[in-house]
Amino acid sequence: MNKRSLYLGLAYSIFVIIFKLIIVLGGYSLTKFGFYYSHALSGLFILPFMIIAIKMVRDKDNGGLIGGREAIKVALGVFAVSIIILSAYTYFEFEWKLREISVQYYNGPDYLEFLKHQEKLKPEQYPAVIKEVSGSLSASRAVTAKLFSSFLISVSFAFITSVFMKKK
Repeated sequence: MNKRSLYLGLAYSIFVIIFKLIIVLGGYSLTKFGFYYSHALSGLFILPFMIIAIKMVRDKDNGGLIGGREAIKVALGVFAVSIIILSAYTYFEFEWKLREISVQYYNGPDYLEFLKHQEKLKPEQYPAVIKEVSGSLSASRAVTAKLFSSFLISVSFAFITSVFMKKK
């Protein structure tokens, strides 16, 4: 693995952890932005780090030239480092705060409104559904869900970035 991928993967991870801590500790987790969009936005933040990594390897290590395969390796290196660190952080964050916040969400008015729009559910079934969903919360499920979406975003960005950044 390239050193620049390692360093920029670490930098991206630190940036995302700070971003998520601001959301959690600032009390924004149950806002529309914090609950629905913050993870997607943190996934999009990887793009500049991949671009910088490829550009640095291309310009400083390879004399201004880089092939597509090498560019993909550099971009996926940033992703690999970050996913290991962010998976550990997500597990910790879920056990520390998000389990409690998720239970608040499922017992709150937004989820109740969501249930009301489900045509197959009757109002007397709402408490059972809420209890079932709240009881099935798991840190490993949270990590897996975030890993999958991060994987889709990052691998796509790695290929797109490598195509535009390569020079032969």
